Amino acid sequence: MIGAIVSSIPTFLPTIATYMPVIGKMATNIMRALATLDVNKVLKIADVVINVSEMFNLVSSGTSVEELGLKAMNGEKSRSDFESSGAYVKYLEKEVSVASEMNASMSKEDKIVATAVGTAVLMTGIDEVHGVVIGLDFYKAVTEKALPLKEIKAIIEAFKVSDVSLEDFSKFTEGTLEAKTSHTVSQLLRTVFTKMDDLLSNDDISERIIDLKN
Repeated sequence: MIGAIVSSIPTFLPTIATYMPVIGKMATNIMRALATLDVNKVLKIADVVINVSEMFNLVSSGTSVEELGLKAMNGEKSRSDFESSGAYVKYLEKEVSVASEMNASMSKEDKIVATAVGTAVLMTGIDEVHGVVIGLDFYKAVTEKALPLKEIKAIIEAFKVSDVSLEDFSKFTEGTLEAKTSHTVSQLLRTVFTKMDDLLSNDDISERIIDLKN
């Protein structure tokens, strides 16, 4: 695996700016943030992002985040050619092809860059399609806590219509949220877990919330 060989990705930091005209400013800023993380963490976040993309019907099942990034890097059109990020993702997925030889000949570092590009493009698409800014910190948090996809979906949907944000959720998992907001997040999570499984006892839910906070 790539992550077992390369532990960090500062090698593509100088090249990030070159992708801005292609994938847009927001996705480029996400790439900058990804470049500060350990490669193993980037790859795990990429897995979560592609699964969330499928869950919200942004991409078809079986889409490769690395291949999507490679398509973005080689496609004739850029994000600015489309009215929405969703339309840009569909263009990459359906209309751009890359030769298998190109993929096979890529270095491990190039594959990491392609994965980062694909992840950044999908994150902006998810935010737009779902109408909420999810943010890299949320993906980091749910990756570190190894949350199943159904919980990730339930949390995103619950926080979207609440008085607290997904950034608050991320801070909650870090233990850096102030007491009042932390209590609000805790109560919202209690509602989320109750709706997901009404057979859970109060103690089970409390333990689940404590696990998220530690």
